[in-house]
Amino acid sequence: PRFYSLAAMTNYSKWDKFAADLASDTEEEEERQLEDYTSKTACFIHIPPGDFTRKEQLCQMLEEDPDFEAPSSTAAGIVSEGEPPEPGVMRALEKYKWSSVTSSFIPGYNPGGGSD
Repeated sequence: PRFYSLAAMTNYSKWDKFAADLASDTEEEEERQLEDYTSKTACFIHIPPGDFTRKEQLCQMLEEDPDFEAPSSTAAGIVSEGEPPEPGVMRALEKYKWSSVTSSFIPGYNPGGGSD
């Protein structure tokens, strides 16, 4: 009986390039998909009410507001009868149809531009 040996050669450099372009479930892939939303041109963003199931949908909802003026204190953001609100508070109340103005930090979004 005769035995034959077959050998196949693979160009691993070509395979590596192909594999690098494939979508994966890594954080790096997610960062590439959300890259269009990483520019931060305002210190404040408005997150309107709405449903989302993916981070990209949430990013599409965010509205930067470069003209937003935070209240001078937490109490200043709550409108009291007979007392006129601060001008920035009044603008936000009218623009967003809010009854009071407050703020909170969003993980991954800060005015310093970092990712923490």
